Amino acid sequence: MKYKKILVAIVGVLLSTLCYGQDKGYKSYGIGDVVDHVPEFQNVVNYPKKSFSLKELRGKLVIIDFWATWCTSCIRLMPHMEKLQKQFDGKIQVILVDPWETKANIEKQLSILKLYKTPQALSSLPNVIGDTIWRKIFVHSSVPYQVWIDSSGVVIATTTGKNATAEHVQQVLDGKKVKMVVKRDIKSSGYDVKKQGLIQTGDTSMHPLFYSAMLRKNAGYGSGALVHTDSALHLYKYTARNLPLKALFTDAYADMKPNFRMKIDVTDTVSFNYPKDANLVDEWNAKNQYSYEIAVPLSLKDSVRSFMRIDLNRYLSVEKGVAGKIELKRMTAYVIRRITDNILKPKSLTEEHTKYDTNLFHKYNVPYVEISSWLSYLENLKQSIVFVDETGIALNTTVFVDLPKHTDADDKKGLIEILRKQGLVLSKEERMIPILVIKDVTN
Repeated sequence: MKYKKILVAIVGVLLSTLCYGQDKGYKSYGIGDVVDHVPEFQNVVNYPKKSFSLKELRGKLVIIDFWATWCTSCIRLMPHMEKLQKQFDGKIQVILVDPWETKANIEKQLSILKLYKTPQALSSLPNVIGDTIWRKIFVHSSVPYQVWIDSSGVVIATTTGKNATAEHVQQVLDGKKVKMVVKRDIKSSGYDVKKQGLIQTGDTSMHPLFYSAMLRKNAGYGSGALVHTDSALHLYKYTARNLPLKALFTDAYADMKPNFRMKIDVTDTVSFNYPKDANLVDEWNAKNQYSYEIAVPLSLKDSVRSFMRIDLNRYLSVEKGVAGKIELKRMTAYVIRRITDNILKPKSLTEEHTKYDTNLFHKYNVPYVEISSWLSYLENLKQSIVFVDETGIALNTTVFVDLPKHTDADDKKGLIEILRKQGLVLSKEERMIPILVIKDVTN
């Protein structure tokens, strides 16, 4: 028995040592910490070596830019990060890291994105792909997420990509303190906003029947929107996190899509438009981004959008002195109709997929809403252009369609030709168009 106890003790020591050996590379770091014990970056592309360590970069400002192929904000940021790297070459090192997806999936997505000639596919920045360990070293649950490490290896910021400006970089290089919003991940403290929502009761015996709330920007969780059905409490919950006013109104009128249009007619236009100076974005976000949550009985889930519209007008009439209302406006519209009933028929019975060539996306067995979404995209490019779909085709109808990669909404002849090949005709006519007009509240 004595020898068994000794053996158990030895095994325990060995196991604890082994666990330490596995865990010691997973220590998490935050602001003020010296990053002194981390593994090398693995699976690196756009770098002389397939792996390298942070210690090799001592003496430089290092910006680790966490991203994912599904993150459009991350993708839009990449050309700017590349510009910063060139501007401060030799003094900083930007490293792209996607720890969320497998190496195979990232490579597949990048191979497709190269056909679009998108920034992340063609970026020359070092790109660490599929190395999941970095999620544990710099804990975060949403992207974009950046970690700034100074020349001494000290974490000086965990922030958003909006703070990656030439002014901030220069201030760090000059040894000055830089004021940047801290992106503190609330999920790391045990609270998962996506699962638990924004509003929680203080006791499990408290069962809410109906509520709504609006909160100010919180950098501790990401942005987005989701719905949750609680079958036990018979509740339907909708949550929108850290969204600007335009996005909140767009969500509130989502049941009008794809024909939703908005006009901002207010005195305080600053509240509705991102500042052009990236150094002012943190301050603007704090003042003009909000979260909203509503919970209703399951029997009322179809009324959530109408409740949200009422709430936004009630809250924002007090907070910002503005409110939104649908108005009919006479406008010049480009009306789309069918030439024949046998248009856009699927060319095969295979599953939905897309083929790419130089100028076109060939979309097989996709819902007709793809065309409506494409036209809405063109409307967003030029607010003076309005498209009205009078084809009578249901949005969920399965079709085959060719869509151009690059389209100029001002090129009417080109649009007419593209649509004609799809069996559609485009004509210029007058129409009464419903528009959400956001105005100042008058007493």
